[in-house]
Amino acid sequence: MINSCVLNIITRESTIDPAWINLLLTFILIFIAGFQLSHIIKQSQADLLYKVYQDIIKYYEKHKEAMNKIFTSRDSINDECFKENDMHILLGYYEAIWNLHYKKKLIDISLAYDLVSYEVITLYEKGVKEIIQKMREEDKDPTYYSGFEKLYSEFKKFDEKVRKELKGN
Repeated sequence: MINSCVLNIITRESTIDPAWINLLLTFILIFIAGFQLSHIIKQSQADLLYKVYQDIIKYYEKHKEAMNKIFTSRDSINDECFKENDMHILLGYYEAIWNLHYKKKLIDISLAYDLVSYEVITLYEKGVKEIIQKMREEDKDPTYYSGFEKLYSEFKKFDEKVRKELKGN
């Protein structure tokens, strides 16, 4: 209906072929649809990450005392703390974030950085790195938590970039 109204108005005052006008309007509608689709995809990515993030928050609430100790003390994480607090579950969430970003492109890594980088960097640097290495050696599997490790590396790069930008401003 809109196309025919526009065509009637334009063709009365112009010598442009109506087929070209139709083609132009079609391209405009395709452009608008593509723009809307890109926003829907970004929103879906954010929703997916937020669902994983909610699960991480539930884990932290369940293990509140241990997590507070990990994030506020200077002590390293040891095997006992790791096992007592089922930290393999937590690392599994971070593995999922990496896999959803790297393998499937379903998560925006910069948004993940904003939400969970502090925790990932802190856990890795407070002893999880050594625990992972030990697990890999014991089971002779070099892939244990490789996604978590890659997520850590990616976040460290982002961290350096953010710090440089802050110093420059």
